[in-house]
Amino acid sequence: MELKYPVKINDFFKVVFEGEKVTLKSAVLRGVSRSHKELTDFIKSGKVGYGINTGF
Repeated sequence: MELKYPVKINDFFKVVFEGEKVTLKSAVLRGVSRSHKELTDFIKSGKVGYGINTGF
């Protein structure tokens, strides 16, 4: 399976729970990395991170 950005939750479940192999495109990796950094920075700033959609 090839994932495209944004990653859909159903694709995530296939990989995690069904063990399906996946190929990640560089755009997916950049998007996930950017989302993680933004969320981390937001939480470190003391703001509440509840309910943020990171796109993953």
